[in-house]
Amino acid sequence: MRLLLTRDKDIPPPPTHLYGVLEAGLLVLQTIERPWIPEHGGAPCGEPMVSCVPVGIYDLVLHDTPRHPHTFALLNPALAIYHDPHHIPTNLCGRSECLIHAGNFASQSEGCILVGRGRGVLNGKPDVTDSHNALRDLLALVPWVVGHTLTIV
Repeated sequence: MRLLLTRDKDIPPPPTHLYGVLEAGLLVLQTIERPWIPEHGGAPCGEPMVSCVPVGIYDLVLHDTPRHPHTFALLNPALAIYHDPHHIPTNLCGRSECLIHAGNFASQSEGCILVGRGRGVLNGKPDVTDSHNALRDLLALVPWVVGHTLTIV
């Protein structure tokens, strides 16, 4: 399946978050991510742990850990985005374990994409709502197999 994430372009500076819309077939979800922060050495991946991933086309690979079970990780070696930290080439900057998972605030992400059913503001902070159910919706629609892609624009 081909998924599409269209990021909002109208976030006023300085951005604290990026909203987007994730489309998977007929399912439409909201997303929130950390803003883009360039990697200090110029690598295309953005600053590890604090930046969203760059625009591009990613393979979705299977990811299953106790913290983030049964979800997808993004993979695009040309953008220095890897699933496993051991796959990052020696002496090169890269990122790993950039996931799609549940969460409400951009601050709960270490460079991942958080999904929700809606957008809101909680305690003065932008958020996505009903995140766990949104992730369940996504995983019910997108089979947990290899072969899916995510295009981020």
